[in-house]
Amino acid sequence: MDQHLFKRHKEMNNKLAILVIIFAMSLVLSAVVPASAETLSVDGSNFTVIQAAVDIASAGDTILVYPGVYYENVVVNKPVTLRGIDRPIVDANGNGNAITLCADGITIEGFNVTNSGSRWGDVGIKVTSNSNIVTGNNVRNNAHGIHIYKACSNTITNNNVCSSKYYGIALFASSINAITDNDISENDHAIDLYSSGSNTITNNNVHNNSYGIRLDESSGNNITDNTVSSNNYDGVRFQYSDNNKIARNTVSNNHDGGGFNLRYYSNNNTISGNTVSNNRYGIRLYEFSNNNTITGNTLNNSDGIELKCSNVTTITSNTFLNGALFVSRSSKNKVEGNIVNGKPLVYLEDTSDTLVSDAGQVILVNCTNITVENLDLSDIKVGVELWKTENSSISNNKISNNSYGICICYSSNNNIVDNIVRNNYDGIDLDKSGNNYVSGNKISNNKYGINLENSCNNTFTSNNISSNNRCGIAFDAESNGSIIYLNNFINNYDTVSSFYSSNIWNSTEEIAYVYNGTTHKSYLGNYWADYEEKYPDADEINSTGIWAVPYSIDMDSDFYPLTMRFENYVFFEF
Repeated sequence: MDQHLFKRHKEMNNKLAILVIIFAMSLVLSAVVPASAETLSVDGSNFTVIQAAVDIASAGDTILVYPGVYYENVVVNKPVTLRGIDRPIVDANGNGNAITLCADGITIEGFNVTNSGSRWGDVGIKVTSNSNIVTGNNVRNNAHGIHIYKACSNTITNNNVCSSKYYGIALFASSINAITDNDISENDHAIDLYSSGSNTITNNNVHNNSYGIRLDESSGNNITDNTVSSNNYDGVRFQYSDNNKIARNTVSNNHDGGGFNLRYYSNNNTISGNTVSNNRYGIRLYEFSNNNTITGNTLNNSDGIELKCSNVTTITSNTFLNGALFVSRSSKNKVEGNIVNGKPLVYLEDTSDTLVSDAGQVILVNCTNITVENLDLSDIKVGVELWKTENSSISNNKISNNSYGICICYSSNNNIVDNIVRNNYDGIDLDKSGNNYVSGNKISNNKYGINLENSCNNTFTSNNISSNNRCGIAFDAESNGSIIYLNNFINNYDTVSSFYSSNIWNSTEEIAYVYNGTTHKSYLGNYWADYEEKYPDADEINSTGIWAVPYSIDMDSDFYPLTMRFENYVFFEF
């Protein structure tokens, strides 16, 4: 071959090789560079059903759904944005889920989602994958509104969720999700977490549901800045849930329940900076919920804070208006710096030999020889509470407009003397308490003047018990052996309730006294304002100030009823 032709042929081969390489590289690059995201429209012409657009879409595409009613069970199984234009309706037609998200990275916004099936597992929007966004939807009339199932890092925000048969928004075994800025109403449970941790629930409006926010076996969640109001039962309820933080919520007007209810071994939770008002009760811890902290809350027109079978609670810097603290079978608590109606809440535990002279409420737990005197204790859950306290004195106090005026539980050998106790539910309440001395008190206009449950061997003398609108003094069947004498029973709705109990209604020793200028010595009973109505033919015994006919008291009798109020008798010792 001619040398010139050979050289030219070689140059052509080299050029061809370069072209082949460039073509091959272009094929490789086209394989690794994704196609640009597309926008698909469900508008009646391109697509008529949402699922068809989802099926043909690629990752990253946006599907625009135009107004209309779409009777579908949409399953989104790739990371796309599903956006409603002018709120199209996805109607599950009463069967299954309306929309299911089962791939990571989906956004769904701007839909009306309704009419799922009615079975427990049916949902308006069900999320079984991670890192999805559900925003700006109206989700109503489903079995459950939005359900996150074994999924994490999802955001549920700015949705309106209402009229669910069961839960508005539910999380099951899910973590690190954000539930924010939603309006949730008219569901059975508004927000429910089960076995879910490290979630954030913030700035939601939870109202007019049966239950507000509930955590069950859920820990490490943050519940902040929500408004929880006008629900039928509890605003926020925990059970078997630990290490949650509840802060800056406004919880009000939850009717038959309360603001916060921690129960069944819910431990190490912090409730701080909340405003709790006009609930049946404010914050309740019971059934072995221990080591919780309640600090910096404002509680108004609720029963305040109740501890029942819950120990080692820290209660600090709370402000109570018309409510306060109630303790039952709870101890080792730290209660400091709380204010009740502008006055200190005095809580003493394992304390002795102390005078309490400035307080808005007094709680004594495991105390001895405490004196509580000259206080005005009003408009709270309980004015004075004694729990496992003995040899103490409650005297010369004004105690009114409380649920319980004076509450004595598991306590003995105390003196309750010369107090004014009025306009409470129970004026003086004794529960499992014995050998207490109750004397010289004015007990009026309560529902129950004095109420005893399983309390024996107490003494009631020289009390004025009047105008109580259910009962003057009531003994349950386990309250026996008390001595009741020299009291005035005047104009109570029921004077005494003492069925199946046995007590003594007159002095057990003869008393020396002057009556109408004459000295006598006799056993003495009580003055009964309705005596002459019950026994119109009874006579006085020889001008002694004692009626001849005993006053019948259920299974007992006052054998020495007084003809006049006890103040008309002057007593002395021979």
